[in-house]
Amino acid sequence: MTSLNKPRLDRLYDRKHQEIIDAATKLFIEEGYERTSMEAVAKLADASKVTVYKHFQNKERLFSDMITQHLEEYTESMPQMAFNSDVSIRENLQVFCLQMVNFLLNKRSTQLMRRVIGEINQFPNLASALWPHGDMPFLRKLATYLQGQQQRGLLHFPDPYMGAQQLVGMIKEAAVYPVWFGIVNHKPTKDALHKTIESAVALFLNFYSHKKETQELPTTQGIRIKPSMSARLYF
Repeated sequence: MTSLNKPRLDRLYDRKHQEIIDAATKLFIEEGYERTSMEAVAKLADASKVTVYKHFQNKERLFSDMITQHLEEYTESMPQMAFNSDVSIRENLQVFCLQMVNFLLNKRSTQLMRRVIGEINQFPNLASALWPHGDMPFLRKLATYLQGQQQRGLLHFPDPYMGAQQLVGMIKEAAVYPVWFGIVNHKPTKDALHKTIESAVALFLNFYSHKKETQELPTTQGIRIKPSMSARLYF
């Protein structure tokens, strides 16, 4: 049902719901989770406190729904990140990872992540609100692509999802975390980012382009990773 076909009261409800989320987003970013009150959200959204609580049971639910919407907006952009069957795996992975980093380091994502990191000790549930079940849409999409390449016999994994985590982890460690944690106050330069991604993809393909003889791969900690295992990453 389109918004034009909805009853007027439903459209008004949806509009106020969005106004509350927009107000909460501004306050969470500027003031932080702890210092943002439902009263302040109501005032900025030009709504009564009762109205805010009709839409959201509590502040944690409001924060969770705000984050969910942010991720849904990203998910809606994912068709533009479709893998191209006419180019190499290397080029597909490089383009995908570049788009991923650009999203993770856009102004809104960075502001939200810095706020969550700053509040995480006092509000440990914020992490689960931010990344339900440890999954991000791009991670699942990447794992699906890698699985397809494995089925074609071009790549070999004990677990494609684990492979996706490893590639994403290498790039986030070098390019994303330093910005999120405030170690640097700016995104990597275009050249630096391209070098980081090219290096990570090359290392990744060098390892997974060859079929492994063993069914279990040792980690640097000596833990045996079986094909069915897939560690969940929350950041």
